[in-house]
Amino acid sequence: GGIELYSWVAVAYILTSTIMTPIWGKMSDLIGRRPAFFGGMGLFLVGSALSGAAHSMAQLIAFRALQGLGAGALFPVGMTIVADLLPLQKRAKMIGLFSGVWGVASLFGPQAGGYLTDSLLWRWVFYINLPFGFIAAAMIWAAYAERGKRRPEIKLDYAGTATIATALTLLLLAAEKGQEFGATITTVSLIACALLVVVFIRIELRQPEPLIPLDLFHNR
Repeated sequence: GGIELYSWVAVAYILTSTIMTPIWGKMSDLIGRRPAFFGGMGLFLVGSALSGAAHSMAQLIAFRALQGLGAGALFPVGMTIVADLLPLQKRAKMIGLFSGVWGVASLFGPQAGGYLTDSLLWRWVFYINLPFGFIAAAMIWAAYAERGKRRPEIKLDYAGTATIATALTLLLLAAEKGQEFGATITTVSLIACALLVVVFIRIELRQPEPLIPLDLFHNR
């Protein structure tokens, strides 16, 4: 049931994973790469298990949002771990492998999901994440010894985090649900998003430890 809510199954995941990506990146500086990676992986696997066990569309949407909260850690912290493990000369090759795996998964993932749904049950689209997630976590646990020092003196940029999270929410809702919301609400959302991005930039310029250091963009 709840077919009128179906699009939110995807939107909830996209929203939370996008919002959490810069936050998890900063958290990996605060608490360390391993805790950030395993925290994100844990949330992702719990969200996957609960999504597979959902008994209503509302539950599925909520659990997908939880899954996205964890998924936001996997790509940025994974890339940071690559940078920690490899010298600069070898990073480009590994980043290329990352991108290649992502492309292959995007091509074959929908077919695999369709096969699981037809031959087993739609719930296995989510349960299939569990064995692969545990294998990935075990490999990181065994092979990655964190070298970087934690920086507990850093404080999370709460103002910047709240501002960019709200801006991204408005932008994604306008992009994903614009036709449903109508032109007026979509336009207002986009204008508010643009204003919040300006506010975010001003906050980041004044923060001693910004969520996203803007001086990065001076480096080609």
